[in-house]
Amino acid sequence: MLVCCLAMIGGTLIVVASAPAGSSFADRFLLVLPLIGCAALHLLMHKMMGGCALNARGKSNKNGERSDV
Repeated sequence: MLVCCLAMIGGTLIVVASAPAGSSFADRFLLVLPLIGCAALHLLMHKMMGGCALNARGKSNKNGERSDV
């Protein structure tokens, strides 16, 4: 998921850099608004899911069960 978030942030930077030179801040913001929203929701989803699944290997989950079973 983190790679996906980084790809969206990179795409946002590419869109901002390739915007016409005479465009206003509002025009650039409207171009990248969907990418910013998607990246923000992915980061929120990553946080709500508890981070990387590889970090929890061998540890007990909330119910006391081992995750490597």
